[in-house]
Amino acid sequence: MPRAHEELIKQLLAELTPDETNNGVVYVTAQPIAAGTEIKLPRLTINVEADSLLAFVDREPAANWTHSCRYLLINCATGATRSFEAQLPPFGQQAQTGAWRVAYKAPAVPDALLAVPQ
Repeated sequence: MPRAHEELIKQLLAELTPDETNNGVVYVTAQPIAAGTEIKLPRLTINVEADSLLAFVDREPAANWTHSCRYLLINCATGATRSFEAQLPPFGQQAQTGAWRVAYKAPAVPDALLAVPQ
């Protein structure tokens, strides 16, 4: 049975490092991505093995690109996560991942730095 969206977000936030929690912004896809999908991101391709939410962790939202960031896949059935280190955001023309929403924003990050409205 699929886990509730809120439960998956809690699992996602538990995976953040202290630095990501203190300084970062986490975006998540609005809808799960189906098993068997190949997600094409700038300089990264992710094969989705099970229905999953895709998260993007911007570790330095005030910096220009490229900089350290990562993607997480959260399995909708089990809550298991897979992490992928990256250097570029998913918001360019190449990214075909659907709508994003803010799942977490560090308190010190101003709203003006968000890539999508909160």
